[in-house]
Amino acid sequence: MSNMNQEMQIIHRISTQIYQQAEKLGFPLSPKSYLVWYEYFEGKNPVLWDAIQKMVDKKIPFTHETIIDLYKQYLDHDHKEIMAKVQQETQRILQDMLQGILNASNASNEYEKKLSGYSEDLSLTGNITKVKDIVGSIIVDTQKMADKNRQLQDEFQKAQNQTETLNKKLEAIETVASTDTLTGLFNRRIFDMEIRNLVETYRSTNEPFSVIILDIDHFKKFNDTYGHLMGDTVLKTVGTVLKKGVKGRDIPTRYGGEEFVILLPETTCDNARVLAEHLRIRIAVSHLKEPQTDLETIKVTASFGVAEINPQDDTASIIERADRALYAAKKAGRNQTKSEKDLIQ
Repeated sequence: MSNMNQEMQIIHRISTQIYQQAEKLGFPLSPKSYLVWYEYFEGKNPVLWDAIQKMVDKKIPFTHETIIDLYKQYLDHDHKEIMAKVQQETQRILQDMLQGILNASNASNEYEKKLSGYSEDLSLTGNITKVKDIVGSIIVDTQKMADKNRQLQDEFQKAQNQTETLNKKLEAIETVASTDTLTGLFNRRIFDMEIRNLVETYRSTNEPFSVIILDIDHFKKFNDTYGHLMGDTVLKTVGTVLKKGVKGRDIPTRYGGEEFVILLPETTCDNARVLAEHLRIRIAVSHLKEPQTDLETIKVTASFGVAEINPQDDTASIIERADRALYAAKKAGRNQTKSEKDLIQ
């Protein structure tokens, strides 16, 4: 049996074990839980394995919260290493797959050149999204060739089955790499990437976009008075409001700490301000229970700043203007929305 087949059998076996375990223990199968349980069944993370085994032995429920805790404690700090490892495995498997297809086919020179080109691309790329794109291209081109070549049809079916399992793992890794663990919003890495894309699009097409930046009022007081668990609850609550309040191409992100940024493609400053005001009100009515008494309600508010791209802007300057509008909202008494237009009045 080839190394490629052995590796794909391992990936398939572990994936099957994960789904069976999810059904048996009743835990939610999110990208993070998939990665936690993949590490467990792979058996190469003994500390994580011991922690999970103790929970199983003690019949401790595997909830979303407990799985997130396991991810934070045993995987999050090694995320770059995990990404690199998966990337290397993926490239090796796909290159072996390409060779198998070439060996099985009486392909044209043009087709062989395409596959060789994909193999070279795989060896050079360090981006999971690009790997997924290459996989898709391989499948499309091989399907076309398989339609003309009966000998290649079996090899194509095998490759397609293998890539389905592989793509599930890639998608889980990709989702985790783009998501803030606590709030479920996009993380700072995605923000940095998307705002660069929006600025470049504006410069080439003049398509406008706006930025909303918001900061939770008196957040330090929540932590000092009620503890960090309540602080986390406040952050999650705001994250939920933002996720439910945006639509379409809008990109809600956790910028850092208690600060959030929403990128709004094809949106003017005035329309962005309307959305910001709607979100501000939704946050203000999200009262939380005081953790000690469970009676006293805690009011959460946030201040908002809004800015729209202009021809002189780069990624830093539009954020700086939105941030100045946010500061104006804070200075005016908090729990308010200000736009860059308020700065020149």
